[in-house]
Amino acid sequence: MTAPNSLFTELTVATLKSRKKEIADNIGQHNALYRRMREKGNMRTVSGGTTIVENLDYAENATFQRFSGYDVLNVSPSTVFTAAEFLWMQAAVHVTYSGREERINKGSKERVFDLVKSRVDNAIATAANAMNRDMYSAGTLTNQIGGLQLIVATTPTNTVGGIDGNTWAFWRNKVINFNTAGPGGASVTPSKDNMRTYMNQMWLKLTRGAEVPDFILMDPTFYEYYEESLQVLQRYASANEGAQGFQTLKYKSADVFFDQTLAPDGVTPIMPAKTAYFLNTKYLKLVEHPDAQWTPMEDKVSVNQDATIVPLLWMGNMTVSNRFMQGVLYDSAS
Repeated sequence: MTAPNSLFTELTVATLKSRKKEIADNIGQHNALYRRMREKGNMRTVSGGTTIVENLDYAENATFQRFSGYDVLNVSPSTVFTAAEFLWMQAAVHVTYSGREERINKGSKERVFDLVKSRVDNAIATAANAMNRDMYSAGTLTNQIGGLQLIVATTPTNTVGGIDGNTWAFWRNKVINFNTAGPGGASVTPSKDNMRTYMNQMWLKLTRGAEVPDFILMDPTFYEYYEESLQVLQRYASANEGAQGFQTLKYKSADVFFDQTLAPDGVTPIMPAKTAYFLNTKYLKLVEHPDAQWTPMEDKVSVNQDATIVPLLWMGNMTVSNRFMQGVLYDSAS
């Protein structure tokens, strides 16, 4: 086996380190949710621990009482906090080159640089596309982070962060299903004529004083219905988001986006059909380990191939600290 080509290795690691931020930028360019979370400061690093812990304030203090004079006061301890625990998930992408490629390009810095650049470009694009898809997922694939279909589930009695929504009502997101939203549970066909009616209902479910959704993410069909419902009205979009290539509208104080992230086949949408997520992104986080933020590792020489590999590693998960303030409007009949 040939020894690693030092020029390949040095160029690859240097290029990856200098361009690591591009992975985050590429995710932001293609994923409206990721971009919103970055803008809101909802990206955080956790340097250790067996799990990622989100502390939850889930109940009022039970010692409040009205009293007079010498009435005995309630000094019993109150359990008002708990925690959701999310597992660390890991992902990797590799820049590889064979001994044959090393030897063919030996002596030409230009050829080596072109080869390294093309492999790094592909690795960055692959990592960004995979993270885009996983942020919409239900976390059902092995070692996959839990995305919107898990955190804001159409059946909200699921378990998220180790807390069973079937047992704890405070841990259930809000749901409106067009298929059962009519009088007496009758089915309603979503359209431009009724889209805002059911958006209004969801908004009221998620309003707690000044707490309201700030971000609504729709599939193209629901987005089209909403946009058509506004044709006779003045509508407006964020100039900043428009400049980034996102189609945006407003609903009350929330930004409305559609995001058509596709599966690896380049055809199948990842966002569920006829679905709108009403998100209070204050309570959503993308947590990363500081030592694995698509971080390039030392190059490795294959033990059974004539090849050199430079891994990029990521470790973290998507978390939520308040499911009660998240909602999904969808049509199960679609």
